[in-house]
Amino acid sequence: MGGSVQGAGIDKTLGYGHLSMKAEDDPDGRTGAHGLLDLGGNILMYVSPPSRAIFTIDKKKWEVQSVFPTPGNRPHGITWADKQKTQFWNVDSNLNAFYKFETATGRIVEKVQLHDDPYTVAHGAKLFLDGPQAGYMYFCDDKGWICRVKWS
Repeated sequence: MGGSVQGAGIDKTLGYGHLSMKAEDDPDGRTGAHGLLDLGGNILMYVSPPSRAIFTIDKKKWEVQSVFPTPGNRPHGITWADKQKTQFWNVDSNLNAFYKFETATGRIVEKVQLHDDPYTVAHGAKLFLDGPQAGYMYFCDDKGWICRVKWS
């Protein structure tokens, strides 16, 4: 069904669940905040596709502490990259790639490009840092598939 929507900069050649990089809003009205991490204390981090950014907020005052721009317009899942919470991964659904950010600066330090698959639009993400699943990244798509990848 993707690509059949008119207007809002939608590219008819894109697959289901994808938006054009020129789109300024989601014509289906299905978007909002995605992903959430606890930085400890009163600080939360969340991903906002409409803003094309990752925010840290003071959860008591509900005030923005910092804003990190994302490379694409569909940032979704977010997960810690290390136990010390100095880095985190964020997946972009349109670019089909994971980006590792420095938590303090928002600087991107690594990119992992996923294989192009016309049926999978990466969304949620969880990297297990310890336990029996340590070293595995789990992510889901918008249709119900869950993928497990050995992450190094």
